[in-house]
Amino acid sequence: MYCNYSKDKFNSEITFIEPNWEMSTLERDIFEACLSDAESHYLALIDNGWKPQQARNILPLATKCEIVMTGFISDWKHFFNLRYFGITGAPHPQAKELAEPLYNEFVARGYVQSN
Repeated sequence: MYCNYSKDKFNSEITFIEPNWEMSTLERDIFEACLSDAESHYLALIDNGWKPQQARNILPLATKCEIVMTGFISDWKHFFNLRYFGITGAPHPQAKELAEPLYNEFVARGYVQSN
């Protein structure tokens, strides 16, 4: 099932995630213009009868999405090893940004022990 961002559930708009790296004013302007264009083109395709799973192909990686994940504690430990501790190499900065508070929550709840 794909989200239809033209519906009221999403206030008929797409939410984008701001990168966690520094940008100049010019770079930020270009970035935001690209996102604005993607949103307007997505909504235009939906208005012209495209299904959400078709129109989503034009959306950038910066599109916010919500996911629900389940797993055994061993699976989560593996996730944290890869995306927070970077045992196989430096994790992507945004993956680490997501994994850090999640790891801290797992420690606080006693699901994993702090390293």
